[in-house]
Amino acid sequence: MFVQKQGTLKLKSQQSEFPLTSLMQSEILVYYALEKKIWTREDYATSLALLPPALTERITAYQDERDKQNRLCSKLMIQDMLSEFPTGMNLSLNNLHYTHSGRPKLSSDLDINISHSGNLVVCVAALHKKVGIDTEEIKSCAWKDYETYFPHEEWDQLLRSSSPYSDFYTLWTRKEALLKATGQGVFTDFSASGNLSAKNRNAKEEYFIQKLEIDPAYVTHLAASFPAAPVRLKHWKLSFATIG
Repeated sequence: MFVQKQGTLKLKSQQSEFPLTSLMQSEILVYYALEKKIWTREDYATSLALLPPALTERITAYQDERDKQNRLCSKLMIQDMLSEFPTGMNLSLNNLHYTHSGRPKLSSDLDINISHSGNLVVCVAALHKKVGIDTEEIKSCAWKDYETYFPHEEWDQLLRSSSPYSDFYTLWTRKEALLKATGQGVFTDFSASGNLSAKNRNAKEEYFIQKLEIDPAYVTHLAASFPAAPVRLKHWKLSFATIG
């Protein structure tokens, strides 16, 4: 949540009301935001100023206003998420960098991942676990152009489907979430990931894949390394409001 006072926008951290227990440290935290409106230039500029210079440069390099807003929103969400973890970890957006595959990285102990589509932005974070997340807005697309991305069984499933768009995005987000969790990135050959079940083995590790029910207009999947852990879903709200 944001509070604007005397013309200055400040981030109001959503602090935990009690110390982190061992169970909380093992859970997977997911923040999501649905921002239907494009921010004003003033709100955008004030929000951007809250981030480290390296991140602002990365965001402003994009041309599309919605894309820039979603990317900015995701970084502010991560900044708020960090307050949910032990302060002794010294987590900060100043340490955020990207791997060669474009995967965000903060520390060796905390894994994070980001996805956005349309008006929806989702972020996931977990301690001592690899995580990946992907979301897609369900809309018409030339899904038949993507045959090479799917093994025969999945492609046959799509061809027989009565709701091909929804099923296409369901399969796509499951694959992409897994590839993002493993660190292979979204540019990996999707067909090589094979048919995906709720439990999927990759190299020497196992991952579980879970659908997140956030909004009926979107399909969102989370992938995380075993052992399985509870998922805490949190609606992150953005508010530009003048106080007092």
